[in-house]
Amino acid sequence: MTDNSFDVQLADALTMPDIEVMATADLLSLVHVRRHQFDPGKTAFAVSHATARQDPALRESAGESAAPPAAHDTRRQAAPGRGERGRLLPSVGVGIAVGVLVAAVVGGSMLVFRHSGPPTAVPSDAAHHAAPSPVPSPSGPTVTPKVVYTLPAGENQPFYFGADPKRRGVWFVTGTDAVTSIVFVSVNPSQDHVFSVHAYYPLGAAGGIAVASDGTVWAGVNMVLIHLNPTTGAVTRYRVPTPSDSAAAEAYNPPFVKGTHYISAVAVTGSNTVALAIADSDQVVVFHSGRFADWSLPTNTVPEDVAYLGDGTLGVALGDFNTHYRDRVVTFTPGGARSESQLIDVWNLVSTGTHFVTVANRMLVFNAHAQLTATVAFVPAVKPNLINNSGLGILPDGDLIVGSGNGLLRASLSNGTTVNLLFPLVSCPDRSSISIPVLPSGTPTLTPFPAGSRCAQAPQLVASDGAGDVWLFLGDQTEIDVVEGVESR
Repeated sequence: MTDNSFDVQLADALTMPDIEVMATADLLSLVHVRRHQFDPGKTAFAVSHATARQDPALRESAGESAAPPAAHDTRRQAAPGRGERGRLLPSVGVGIAVGVLVAAVVGGSMLVFRHSGPPTAVPSDAAHHAAPSPVPSPSGPTVTPKVVYTLPAGENQPFYFGADPKRRGVWFVTGTDAVTSIVFVSVNPSQDHVFSVHAYYPLGAAGGIAVASDGTVWAGVNMVLIHLNPTTGAVTRYRVPTPSDSAAAEAYNPPFVKGTHYISAVAVTGSNTVALAIADSDQVVVFHSGRFADWSLPTNTVPEDVAYLGDGTLGVALGDFNTHYRDRVVTFTPGGARSESQLIDVWNLVSTGTHFVTVANRMLVFNAHAQLTATVAFVPAVKPNLINNSGLGILPDGDLIVGSGNGLLRASLSNGTTVNLLFPLVSCPDRSSISIPVLPSGTPTLTPFPAGSRCAQAPQLVASDGAGDVWLFLGDQTEIDVVEGVESR
């Protein structure tokens, strides 16, 4: 994408008279997902997506080794003091695909990234905390992800996956400049299906998608909740009422986007109860039987991710403006009664059905009352910057699956034993065709890879379906991949 072509697309989005969506929310969602992250107090510069993860020049500029690239989660950077909690800071938002124009528009917006550091203290009676560790294995098998779907030319890349709990397949939202679609991709191409939602959401990037117990699909795009019946193709759209603002979050937003919100995560329990994390809100939104309810969060916190237990307990990972870290979980009973966790590192949430799980530099398990019940170290130990938090999955046997810098990591929640599924190295990307706008002074520049360089493949999205297949999206490619039968490996 060139600088000029983005100017046109941005102008189109901002002037689009579409009653379904506020263009500013789309713009913000794009920036939150595709962004550089800069901490003015440090020299480290983190770039989202595979380019930075695989770029020796950018790694060297950030104070890392310029050795042949082992992809890593660039949201994690060294910082003293606060453990590895995800820190919230007012930052300069600069998307490598959007250039200086968006940088000027969203400068100063609130961005989220993670620091690494010493472990955080946990309760001494936490289950498995003192369990003996198995003897680690030095490496794992190499697996080759299978390409099962290629996005048609002109379609947007997915930014979130919803694995099907009962079928071998994955759901995601995509679209063109004319229409937005919900897509199902299976290991059997004959079962692939594209469902139009009969609306156009310009630049829609953030959101979420989840599959209900009756097989219907719930997707959040901007501030619209979409319900799809795959059997009939029927689509119902609900405008989500604007929840109350988080004054703490809004304090960091530029004036023209204050009061603008968008869905950033979706979870469903049963067939008709859906939870929505809304950016820059001090509430979590719950939709039940056609009605929306707003449940208040602790003071100066915002929802970052949502998940449900099998009994209908809702878990919410919080961005905490009291501490400026992502360091708290709250849970709600089906009736809305809230429980709060201690301050502890959190990122994405996934449910085993009976417990909530998150991953920092170890696995953390919470119960329905937001109490930490287990901390499970990875065996063999995995450096925090090798874990990719863009998606977590639970395999049918209860093991956790998470993306790593060079493949997948399967981990037992009972004792931390891991299997590293390594992806083959691939030729490093050809930068000769990349068109990048002029970036602010001091921004690391892209330099050519040495001839013959091989780069690691780091999954950007990870989801596990009900059959134990793991679905993923690699880098900035246009392909949906699957690793079949991970549970049996």
